[in-house]
Amino acid sequence: MSDKHPQCCRTRYRDWRQQRCRYRGVIQRDGKWYCRIHDPEAVARRVDKSERQFTEKTEAKKRAAAVANQGLIDEATADLRRQLDAEKAKVKRLREACKGAVETIKDWHGPAAWDIYLNHAPEMRLITAALAETEKTT
Repeated sequence: MSDKHPQCCRTRYRDWRQQRCRYRGVIQRDGKWYCRIHDPEAVARRVDKSERQFTEKTEAKKRAAAVANQGLIDEATADLRRQLDAEKAKVKRLREACKGAVETIKDWHGPAAWDIYLNHAPEMRLITAALAETEKTT
């Protein structure tokens, strides 16, 4: 090669051995000649571009996953709300059934025995406690 354009100073592995780059040096940096492929600034620009593209792609995937997860969370929340509403309706029906049972027992015992039965029967204590608990929660 002529002195005007010396060979690129970089080496690479090819055919199981190290060889100098075959391109001519067109850019001189720190006293060394580099081809357009191995120019340190060009390499740095390509690496920066590649890293930026990778970061953007990764961030896009993260945003898509977050949107998908938010959709799943919203769906799960709605499902839990439906379950809670169903449970509240069930408690309300059971409370009304217990109140009806208490009225039936009161009519069956009559007014004289009702006071004794209400205050001393263990099942009535359980029923009144359950009714009081459902009144607090709803």
